[in-house]
Amino acid sequence: MFGGAKTGKFQISIRHKVYGLIDTTDMILDVSATIESYTPKTGSIYGGTLLTITGQNFGTEKTDNPVKISPGGGLYTTHCFVLTTSANQITCRIDTAIDPKTHDRDKEIQELIVFLKASEEA
Repeated sequence: MFGGAKTGKFQISIRHKVYGLIDTTDMILDVSATIESYTPKTGSIYGGTLLTITGQNFGTEKTDNPVKISPGGGLYTTHCFVLTTSANQITCRIDTAIDPKTHDRDKEIQELIVFLKASEEA
């Protein structure tokens, strides 16, 4: 565990006080989360949908996994408030997803696109 880093894979370098630079050729630090699936795939534009995200390398603190939703695949995003989190699953409740500029009153259920802020995976 450490204080965090930008998402990505990093080559590790170790310098020993006595022995100098240590060979770390095969030592890679992977600081990324991966979304494998999420359910449901659609939700109400009025919010309240309980979303379950399954994947790998999630943080175990709620605040480590900010989640945003893009309803209808547009540029507009809304928050999904994290309720539970573990290394491989996050549950969150979707905030209202109405984009006042493009709201189609006939389309009250929209497809969801899920983003983890830390990894920006979709």
